[in-house]
Amino acid sequence: STAQFDSSMRRRGSTRDPATCNEVLAPERRGRRASGGKMDRNAFGGLGLGLLLVLGGYVVTVMGCVGDTSGTPNDAGGGDSGSQDTGASDGPASDAGSDVTDAAVAACDPAKAFGAPQPLQGFATTANEESAPHLAPDELTLYFSGAGGSLTDGSSQADLFVASRVKRTDPFGTPKPLAINTTFNEWDPSVSSDGLTLIYGFNNYAHTRVWFATRNSTLADFSGAAALAGVASSNTSDDDQNPFVTADGAELWFASNRSGGQGLHDIYAAPKSGSTFANPVVQSTLSSPAEDVLPTLSADRLTIYLSSNRTGTMGGLDIWRAIRVSTQDAFPTPTIVAELNSASDEYPGWLSPDNCRLYMTSLRTGTRDIYVATRTP
Repeated sequence: STAQFDSSMRRRGSTRDPATCNEVLAPERRGRRASGGKMDRNAFGGLGLGLLLVLGGYVVTVMGCVGDTSGTPNDAGGGDSGSQDTGASDGPASDAGSDVTDAAVAACDPAKAFGAPQPLQGFATTANEESAPHLAPDELTLYFSGAGGSLTDGSSQADLFVASRVKRTDPFGTPKPLAINTTFNEWDPSVSSDGLTLIYGFNNYAHTRVWFATRNSTLADFSGAAALAGVASSNTSDDDQNPFVTADGAELWFASNRSGGQGLHDIYAAPKSGSTFANPVVQSTLSSPAEDVLPTLSADRLTIYLSSNRTGTMGGLDIWRAIRVSTQDAFPTPTIVAELNSASDEYPGWLSPDNCRLYMTSLRTGTRDIYVATRTP
């Protein structure tokens, strides 16, 4: 299973320009949660980033940066670049025109205030509970945790879903359950930038652990679900939850209540190690004696959002932020992002590659619903 995990995380025939953060793919064929088993308010998590541009026979992946692009010619192999989800799989939609427009937009200052969170069209203020939003890099595909009403079949408390839209300004279409759902709970989906690996929280009604599933094409369903052993606590009674794989696939962040932390759940990061992630380390500057969960990183790994009920909260779990200068630095102590919070619980979910939109969950209306907060360059 580790070989399967590793191969799904690698882009075939890709190279990266370190000066621009661009990754160039040789297209293979044109044309295409909580403990106790309850719906715990901590059990929501993060996802991968990147934008696909089809430029004159080249496919370029922009990892949240604006810069010169380069390409490699088409080869004669088979692949799925440029395809669009037909509604029959877990895969994302594709809209090259929207991607080109978004890639040209200047990035937002990560320290600048957001506007007030607004309900995400079609996924807020409903009788169902929608949470843990994680989007594809072009923001046209949404993965999320769903519970209640039409979003569960009665055999579990939470499942994973996917929905798509044609343009970023459109509402999302009807959500579809992922094929890896079981009679247990699945939540906190985090998808790699290439769309081929899903990492999520699996809860057996006793404890939560980090699991993964893979696929060979974004047109296929995720399958082969298994525990991600390299990051698991040795104590089977511990919870490891809220996984977030970074845009470059270099790290896996998550929350855990294992021994060695400062409080209830603390923030951990595990580097890529060979074919998997391993050797997680507690992030002491981000953790506190209170509850610290849902690490959500920017594409460049210089900004992190998390949810915490530490001293200074506005009510329940609130969204906090920390910014660092280099990925080699530790994050400083986070500060509260007042404009995102209410007297209820708020959880970060996913930040757009340009740092301009934060997709999040809030209980401000009484149910868990998905919101988006926007700021301008």
